Amino acid sequence: MEKPIYSKEYSVQMMLDSAWKIFTRNFAAIAAVTLLTSVPLYLAMGSVFLSMDLKDAQTIAAVVILFMLTFLFGLLSNVAIAFMVKADIDGEPITLATAIRKALSRWPYAAMTSIILFTYLFSPLVVLMVLFYLILKGGISSVAVILLLGIGALILLVFWLGFATKYCILWSFSMNVSALGNKTNNAALDHSKEMVRGRWWKVFGIMFFYGMISGGVSYVLGIPLNLLGYVLIQPIALMTVGLVFSSLQSIADSFFTVLYVVFYLNYEANRQQPKMPVDEKLGFGIKQ
Repeated sequence: MEKPIYSKEYSVQMMLDSAWKIFTRNFAAIAAVTLLTSVPLYLAMGSVFLSMDLKDAQTIAAVVILFMLTFLFGLLSNVAIAFMVKADIDGEPITLATAIRKALSRWPYAAMTSIILFTYLFSPLVVLMVLFYLILKGGISSVAVILLLGIGALILLVFWLGFATKYCILWSFSMNVSALGNKTNNAALDHSKEMVRGRWWKVFGIMFFYGMISGGVSYVLGIPLNLLGYVLIQPIALMTVGLVFSSLQSIADSFFTVLYVVFYLNYEANRQQPKMPVDEKLGFGIKQ
């Protein structure tokens, strides 16, 4: 019997219900793979920030490297969770070790796809930042020229915001495509675009709604840590408490990882097919 998720397009509530059931059934494994990556990175980040000196080039380089590692290892846990979700839906649950092994096999492809996506999205912004820098530091004395360049840069920024918003939604499934769909790089981005085709506003609305919930949960979980920051003086004590709340935030975030995988699997199975030419609809389209 075909699974409901593969046979009909889910509503927002149905996705939330399905994701919650999968999350609770696999909570131990999902929490374990999440903490396996988040805890070591938090401790490494904390040790750097405790002795951080922004004037020290080596410290700055270490922070940049740690941020990159956080992204890459976070991606690894996301891919492992994606395999857990898919296996659970298919009625063939897998162990934590199997999920990690499968994730390691697809992790490089998911990472490369994500890097390409970020390059496409943010390279225009880098150009704009360089333009602003040249305007500020270029020693231009003419007020009229500065105004013209500034207005031009602002117009380009508005265009970039529109471009980034459009393609963030079009490429929103690309990570899961590269993890579960065995497509990489531009092929994964193109496949994600095909999934969103004809449903851009719907996907945008759902992503925005889920993002608001996710942001609200993270904000609420961050309130106690912010309050304790005024009470705890010792950096070690603050770091220890921060580790606890950071772990809780990471586990809460893993639910939304499950949710986005459910979203992907449902929309992949029920994506709109390209319209056929009239002759092919009538059965006259003979391919050589």
